[in-house]
Amino acid sequence: MLYRLIFHQPQLSERLIPTLFIMMAPPTIGFISYIKLMEHAISSFELDSFARILYYVGLFLFMLLLVQYRQFVKIPFYLSWWAYSFPTAAITIATVLMAAKTGLLFFQALAYILLVALIALITLLLVRTFSAIINKKIGVEEE
Repeated sequence: MLYRLIFHQPQLSERLIPTLFIMMAPPTIGFISYIKLMEHAISSFELDSFARILYYVGLFLFMLLLVQYRQFVKIPFYLSWWAYSFPTAAITIATVLMAAKTGLLFFQALAYILLVALIALITLLLVRTFSAIINKKIGVEEE
């Protein structure tokens, strides 16, 4: 899947292209869950290699998809654009958690950047969705 994403155009219909963002969610949600479970089990839990691998895989997938932003923004608005929101929120939360655990300025700055980007994305999605509702482009039968 990654090979096809990097070197070839995915053979998905326009409506389904935004769903590629979902690939980023499992490692980031896994990172968040793992940290919370380990904190509950071990009160003095510090980041271990497994947690870092989960986070960095999610961050890598996010950057990989971010580099291909032209492919994502050139398609017309469909409700599937909302597939951008959940994985972006997941990487934002994971980065906030990583910043809290490491205390590194890099992760703190990245968390703020991702939070601003997430707010802008949600705002854009809301505006585009309401615009599509007003213009009666949602729920229309395909030709």
